[in-house]
Amino acid sequence: MQPVLARENVTDWYIQDFETEIKVNKDSTLDITEKITADCGNAVGKHGIFRILPEQIKITDGGTSKTPVELIGITDFSGQPLKYAETKNRDDATVTWKIGDPGKTVQGVNYYLVRYRVKNAIRFGNPQFDELYWNLSGNFWDLEIDQFHAKVIFPPEVA
Repeated sequence: MQPVLARENVTDWYIQDFETEIKVNKDSTLDITEKITADCGNAVGKHGIFRILPEQIKITDGGTSKTPVELIGITDFSGQPLKYAETKNRDDATVTWKIGDPGKTVQGVNYYLVRYRVKNAIRFGNPQFDELYWNLSGNFWDLEIDQFHAKVIFPPEVA
């Protein structure tokens, strides 16, 4: 029996490669850069991808903590700006970037560079340690991810 890749049964988009770099700043914000290589093959009617991020997380005591997200930019890998629309959903405390031109469809391999800043993703509630609390690839993907790579950079005095 031959192994079957997950994407062989997918008729739509999948992410070939997802690379994220997270820089932890002294003020406890995170500067995040995501390089996403997505392939839709010959799928019809696709305009781009959706990137959905939480703006609130659950904390240990059962409460929640706000994690505001500020978009820095969305481009292709060569730095050309990409069209997008932003929607904030108060019901589930998320922000969604619908990336792509609504007037154009895409096929084949597409490249997305998403840069944003997150506040309050460092938890200071434990007297023994501080905690970076952020899902590196995200929770809200409808797409399969073939490869994922992450790099976290801490300030020199922390590392």
